[in-house]
Amino acid sequence: MRLIFSRRRFIFGVVFPLSLLCLLYLLIGFAYSSGWRLNLSRSMPLGLYQIDSNFSRLHRGDLVIFCLPKKMLPKNVDFLQNDQCPSGVAPFFKSIVGIPSDHIETGIFGVKVNGVLLPNSTCREGGDLRCTQFSGPLSSSEYWVFGYGSNPSLAAHSFDSRYFGVIPLTSILGIAK
Repeated sequence: MRLIFSRRRFIFGVVFPLSLLCLLYLLIGFAYSSGWRLNLSRSMPLGLYQIDSNFSRLHRGDLVIFCLPKKMLPKNVDFLQNDQCPSGVAPFFKSIVGIPSDHIETGIFGVKVNGVLLPNSTCREGGDLRCTQFSGPLSSSEYWVFGYGSNPSLAAHSFDSRYFGVIPLTSILGIAK
């Protein structure tokens, strides 16, 4: 009787939880390879997103994932490591607020797109973060991205175009839906 109890305890205490963890690992791997991403960062709305890498056009308001070149990353800021981007950091997830031919202006007031001030867009400098100074139209392959945050007050804390400037179309990996 004691042997049966300890087997049952071993199965339910060790084997079953390990099996669930293995199944979860396999499901996450399958979801990731199928283009699904889970956003747990506070710079964009939390949730599960399907990534479409076969896009033909980008529009204002599209949520995109993209890679930044290593030279655009602050040196002493830790980013999630990942092999999906050549820089070695995980792709960024932001909203497109400026599309080709839009006029972008940055300053102490924040970011204006075509003369309209984005809410919560003032730049916070500190440490290795420096605000990008920009004024002019975006070229045919440039985009301005902004992190709206999982709630509006968090937008001010997003690492986005305010700090690294425009992103080229070639850096965009896909649209998140």
